[in-house]
Amino acid sequence: MSQQEQEQQEQQEHAALCLPEILTCIANHLTHMDFLNALLVSHAWHAHLMPLLWHTLILPQRWSVVMADSESPSGFPEPLSFRKYGHLVRSLICNNLQHHASYLVPACAQLTELDIIDLSDDALPLLRLNVRTLMSIKLKRERDQLNKPFRTHDFVQILDECLFLERIRLMDVTIEEHIDLRGTIGGSGSGPVLDMRKPRPVIASAASGTKDDTLRTIALFYQVLHRLSALDLVGSVIRTPPPRIDVFYRLRKLALINSSMSYSNQLQFVSQCQYLTHLKLQLVRKSERLDVEELATLELATACPRIIHLDLMWSTIKDGEIAALLGQLPHLTSFWAQRTDLAEKSIEVLAGPMSRIRDQLVELDLTDAREMKSCWIQRLLSSCSGLRRFRATEIRVQDMMNQRQMATSASADHPGPLSSWVCLKLQELQLSIIGISAERSLEDQACVYDQLSRLTDLQILSLGGNGMSTWLRTQTLELSLQSGFDQLRTLKELRVFNFSYMAHDLGMDEVEFMMEHWKKLRKVVGTIGLRVQEKRYSRGWGTNSESRRSGGGGVEGGMVPKVERHEIYIHRKWPLVHFSSR
Repeated sequence: MSQQEQEQQEQQEHAALCLPEILTCIANHLTHMDFLNALLVSHAWHAHLMPLLWHTLILPQRWSVVMADSESPSGFPEPLSFRKYGHLVRSLICNNLQHHASYLVPACAQLTELDIIDLSDDALPLLRLNVRTLMSIKLKRERDQLNKPFRTHDFVQILDECLFLERIRLMDVTIEEHIDLRGTIGGSGSGPVLDMRKPRPVIASAASGTKDDTLRTIALFYQVLHRLSALDLVGSVIRTPPPRIDVFYRLRKLALINSSMSYSNQLQFVSQCQYLTHLKLQLVRKSERLDVEELATLELATACPRIIHLDLMWSTIKDGEIAALLGQLPHLTSFWAQRTDLAEKSIEVLAGPMSRIRDQLVELDLTDAREMKSCWIQRLLSSCSGLRRFRATEIRVQDMMNQRQMATSASADHPGPLSSWVCLKLQELQLSIIGISAERSLEDQACVYDQLSRLTDLQILSLGGNGMSTWLRTQTLELSLQSGFDQLRTLKELRVFNFSYMAHDLGMDEVEFMMEHWKKLRKVVGTIGLRVQEKRYSRGWGTNSESRRSGGGGVEGGMVPKVERHEIYIHRKWPLVHFSSR
């Protein structure tokens, strides 16, 4: 064998080294030496390793391909290695398909998951090549490509040939042209109604060729949906709802995000999914309102009795409309309402004395709800006993103390103060507790720490919120042992502690306290500084002569600049815990 042939064979055998993104994923689960040893073992072991290395392939982005040169390669695998191992790829994420099509077809012929960020006609051969294996697809059309021609009917026809397809996510992939189809498919007009369940050859002819083609495409698209278990339609995908006689028995998860369907048609579509469990609606058109009376006629409680999760994130519908929708879902256990107009009427449905879902709610996410008040947050926490995960923006300590006094007064025979919350089995809490005054600092913080210490099942505790809603809040907890932080020793199950964006940072005393009592802790997010009053600076891990600005009792606390040496000490002493400032 010549030297050139030997080099070519060696390049093919070690082609996995050309896939840094996959190797990085594997390396996250191995030590550096173990990973190097794994690549240097025999050919038999290498044959077992190759399918793992090639299982998921993330192709480089457009700018990486355009700017690639000899010094900065694009990261795409070598052509020889790709032709040899491309058949091992099962999950493909592709950006800028036109630069990769010649590699992918016919090498990648056994894909089960496909994610294309810039869908065009170039993707059709790849889709057709994998109709026997595809189970999940995510397709998006870039906005600058929306006005260019696209073979929509051929695309939908290929989807129809994917017999094992279970999950589809389409973003700005227009199935229906903008022509008037009222009264033709699923509409309320007087025109003929087509039976979507019939094969394409027997579909009735429409008035024009363009309209006829669109009708065929829509009919075929809804035929594809009958075999899906999960469907996400994002943006202007389709305006015409399915025929009302259709029932999508297999569909379990449905997301209609900024859909071009009218609100009434979206809810009609939902009512035709009898076994739906997860529903996401993003209703953002300010010119359209949800018809509460029409919603009542759909009887979603009977039509979709299995819905347990509702996501209305970023929707602009009013509080009364949200409350009406919640009232139609009596088996709801999870509700997400981030950045919505949820207010008093919805709170009454969630936590009122006549609520049907109050005791069965497991998860609530009300982060940055525009009309939310602190007293409503307190009402939810003091009413929904089954909560396991709760996320909101802020609560004032005065509302917590008022509820605590009311609960204690109602039970005079109890020896000590009662909890102001009834959801003591919480596993995740994201909530910024504010309003701690300088005059009553110790009393306020003692109340908060006592309440948090009762959440003994807590695994994730985030007191800082996020950067969008809680940027540098004041009047927060001081997070010092002197203020009562040591009461949290009962949180034995805690795995993640987030105190970023608060007015105070942690000192080394508090860090060592956490490490001593929270044995399962694996992640800490927030700034860790050094305090002058601590007498630890004489040790070998660092000193700091700057004074710490304190606003008195957790009102205007400051942060000392980070000291590199104490960070090194932390990472070396507790290597299993990931520390980060954000």
